[in-house]
Amino acid sequence: MSFDDFPYNDSDANSTQNYDAIYKNIKEAINNSKLVFLDNQDLEDSIGYFIDENEPDKALEIIDYGLTIFPHNVEFLLLKAETLIDLQEFDKAFAMLKFIENKEPYNTRVYILRASIYELQNKEENVFDEYQSALLKNIDEPDLIYEELGFYFSTKLNYSEAAKNFIKCIEINKDNIEVFEALTDIYIERLGAIEGLAFFEQFTNSHDDCFNAWYSVGRLFQSEKLYHKAIKAYEKVLQNDKYHFIAIENVIQCLKSTENYERIIKICKYYSKFMYPYFIYEMAETYFDLENAEESLKYYFQLYDENQNDIDAILGIAKCFAFQGYFQKAFQFLEIGINNNKEKSELLVFKGLLFKETGDTDNAIETLEKALTLQFEDDNCDVYFELSDIYFESNDFQSAIDILVEGIEKNANNHRLMFFLAACYYKNNDGEKAYFCFEDAMLLDNNFYNIFFEKCPLAQNDNLFIDLINKHNKAD
Repeated sequence: MSFDDFPYNDSDANSTQNYDAIYKNIKEAINNSKLVFLDNQDLEDSIGYFIDENEPDKALEIIDYGLTIFPHNVEFLLLKAETLIDLQEFDKAFAMLKFIENKEPYNTRVYILRASIYELQNKEENVFDEYQSALLKNIDEPDLIYEELGFYFSTKLNYSEAAKNFIKCIEINKDNIEVFEALTDIYIERLGAIEGLAFFEQFTNSHDDCFNAWYSVGRLFQSEKLYHKAIKAYEKVLQNDKYHFIAIENVIQCLKSTENYERIIKICKYYSKFMYPYFIYEMAETYFDLENAEESLKYYFQLYDENQNDIDAILGIAKCFAFQGYFQKAFQFLEIGINNNKEKSELLVFKGLLFKETGDTDNAIETLEKALTLQFEDDNCDVYFELSDIYFESNDFQSAIDILVEGIEKNANNHRLMFFLAACYYKNNDGEKAYFCFEDAMLLDNNFYNIFFEKCPLAQNDNLFIDLINKHNKAD
């Protein structure tokens, strides 16, 4: 469960109905040659909605109608240019942008939109020249140009230049969360967290009150598994905004990594008064990690009483009953959940694993195979792995192979399944296929070869596989 599961009052459905109603009113007004007087902001929001929904024709109709009421509204003119770009009517878009530039020569969005046309036309030099031209003209919002350049260089895989431009952006605008996130991602994934920490140490020395920067520091320390330092950085964020939920969530993850369960419970008890489900769930999980299934059950049942279709709560209750040895209760509770949530694969998967744990292999196979026919939110590699493992432990290596081949086909050559497939071939006395599968798995991810050796311990003395590991270690 994550913060996405919070029961916010979402008004998206009402908003959609409002925008559709505005469009309908405008269509009727156009057809009857009448005027409908609408609020300027309502029109802008409706246009933005239809652009986001990839309905540029509707957006253009509203824009043109808005311009009959507000003919000099630059926002409508910019939205019209943006919509023309979506429709790939580039000449008309260029003409519109030139018209706006004559009215407002320092309007940043003119240059951003024009650069986007050049990018769509694959005119790379023109893209860069447009951004440079904007910066030379002392435009209103240069930080937006640096932001665009940062994302532009990211798409070209030039991460050093991307970082330089993102830094220029946040030096002007310390409130641009998206750029802080993008810059931090580049350091974590591309340039190295250490380089990122060196930059942000300097940045926070001169901008101690920039909590976006402290949040980035926390993420960088967390990526380096320096959890205590990460928590201190997140605490700086929480001093400014104690309801910064992503920072709280990250603190909890850091505390889990340091096994500081007592503090997790303390945080969750405090915040559960304000945002109920997530923190109740975390308390239930934490007590289970402490092997206190009785206390864990209390919190899972709190969630279940609130929503009897809460899959996480149902799984948690079944998990606790199983931990206590009450397998019949666990099965009964899962069955209730499955009957009420027939399309949810998670409950069937857990039921199948419970059958496996209790030695009922026939029901385990039947249940896991049924689970594979349902939709999964994430990949279903673990189900293929567990199902194959049942056949493997029964020495039915060919059935295990058949399941794994299907799993690999459906999950883009998953490395765990590939290592297991190598083990199945090895046990099935097909050394050549085992070797080639092992090599393919090493190419996908060479950190999981122990899966193979756990299943085939004798292979640890086989030089063919040892040489492959050494070859890949040298390449790294």
